[in-house]
Amino acid sequence: ESVKGSSYYFTYNDALFIMLDSEVKGKLEEQQEWFRSVCNSVRASYIIVGTHRSCYAGAEYYSDGQLYLSQWGSVFDECAVDLVLSGHDHMYARTKLLYNDEVTAEPYKGTTYILGGSAGIKYYSKKNDTNMEKWDCYFDQTTCCTVITLGEKSMKIKTYNYDGDIKDSKTISRKRFGEIDETYTKEQFEQSFTIEKNLNDLADGTIRWSEKGYGLVNAISFKNLNSGLRIGAV
Repeated sequence: ESVKGSSYYFTYNDALFIMLDSEVKGKLEEQQEWFRSVCNSVRASYIIVGTHRSCYAGAEYYSDGQLYLSQWGSVFDECAVDLVLSGHDHMYARTKLLYNDEVTAEPYKGTTYILGGSAGIKYYSKKNDTNMEKWDCYFDQTTCCTVITLGEKSMKIKTYNYDGDIKDSKTISRKRFGEIDETYTKEQFEQSFTIEKNLNDLADGTIRWSEKGYGLVNAISFKNLNSGLRIGAV
């Protein structure tokens, strides 16, 4: 109740926007619980987070960023956030696709983080190179504006300077596809599984299941009844 309204969410078309108050003290667990509940209850093609502090900072507030990353990075991974927009550092940086604080090439994993730069004339210079390998683009001492267009299959990011020149451009594939069938049952989902064996290597094979589980299934695990080995997939 003491911070009611300072963190909030809204939807626009099929995108979910969650605004996080990064300055509130002593409410982290409550915020995280609320954040998870929003992501689990609101269906959206894209999840975009807006927050003041930057997880992958490199200017004046690098230490603030590392703390914020330790608090929220795993939560953003867990909830499959697509994009995190932030400020605080007064320099521009866009990360590569990151999951578990590492660069990933997996198409359905990872979050892109954008430090929004400065819209005016208050600039900070890059002072720490620790996050540089995770940045795909960065610049400082530049007034800029970023335009993000959400499409059916991807989001397009273009960042312009004051003169209208494109300073950064990137297309990020959409992670969520499919239609949710509310009548689809657990039993139907289980019956949809098929196994294709590799006759040249009996320890190898491919397991497939119906796309109708989209939006209804959070995790799948397989257990080898002979060895007790369990493999999980989220």
